[in-house]
Amino acid sequence: MHIHKLHRHLYGYIVASGETCAHVASYLHISPQAFSKKINGKSSFTAEEMASIGTLFDFSEADYYTYFILPILKRRMDS
Repeated sequence: MHIHKLHRHLYGYIVASGETCAHVASYLHISPQAFSKKINGKSSFTAEEMASIGTLFDFSEADYYTYFILPILKRRMDS
C-alpha cells in the first residue's frame, strides 16, 4: 500500500506503535475525519495538537521536527 499522506512518517509511527488513527483522534478530541484531513495535509495540526501527539508518544525535539516540520518544508520545496 502506497501512502500519499503529507505526514506519512507520522502515520507510520502511529501504526508501528500499535495505535490507531481513531485513538489518536479521540486523544486529541477531534473526529477521525478531522484527523485524516490533518495527516493528509488538507488541514494543519494546531500547536496544541502537535504537543498532545508528542506527549502521547513521548517525542523528542528531533521527533517533532521529523514528523511535523520536515514534511511541510519538503512540500514547499517540491512546489
